Order: sequence, then C-alpha cells, then structure tokens
Amino acid sequence: MNKFLLGGILFILMAFSATTAKATHLMGADLQYECLGPGQYKVRLQLYRDCKGVSIGSSHTVSYSSAQCGVTSSITVTQISVSDITPVCQQQAGNTACGGNGQYGVEKYVYEGTLNLPPGCGTDWVLSW
Repeated sequence: MNKFLLGGILFILMAFSATTAKATHLMGADLQYECLGPGQYKVRLQLYRDCKGVSIGSSHTVSYSSAQCGVTSSITVTQISVSDITPVCQQQAGNTACGGNGQYGVEKYVYEGTLNLPPGCGTDWVLSW
C-alpha cells in the first residue's frame, strides 16, 4: 500500500477520534502535622484551586504507613474553611472568579483531622494524600 495513502487514512482516523481534555484545576497542596500529645497528631491538608474548575469536596482521605510497624491505614480530614486568596489590587477586591465576575480566582481550602498512632512504633511514618 502506498505510504502516502496509509498516512492520509491514519490522519483522518485520528482527526475524527479526538477527545476533549478535562482538568480539575487543582493548583497545589500542602500537607502538615502538629503533635498534640504522645502518639496524637493534628493533620492539616490545604488545597488551592482555580475557581473556574470543579469543586473539590468537603472531605479527603490522608493515608499513613510505617514499614517498621507493618501499619497501613488512613484518616478522613474534613473541611474547616474556604477563602478567596486571589491576588488582586485593592480596588478589585471581591471581583474575582470566586464570587464576582472577575477573569480569574484562587481559593484555599483547609481540611483537618486527628491521627492517633499506635504506641511503641518506629520513626518511619509516611503521610500522603
């Protein structure tokens, strides 16, 4: 078969089978912990999203594990706050995509939960989201 004919057929097939790309517009995340007492930690997840994207939910799962202790589990962190952190000039405050008709906007979501680790385990704990 002619190379040009085969190339043309492949091009036509690819052109008609194109799909739409979609994104969630999640811009970044921070995962932190704070010791509350022996084996007890406050876990804080902060998510940053484009206000023109999809919603990101009121709770998330944070996994934790220790190879030394043979533990793999997770906790649910729940939303405690949402704030518009869009960097705009003073005269444009409140006019962002998060609550007004602005061109862009950034929201910060904060989630928290309490993690209780078993006593006597090692120091190789890994938290992930």
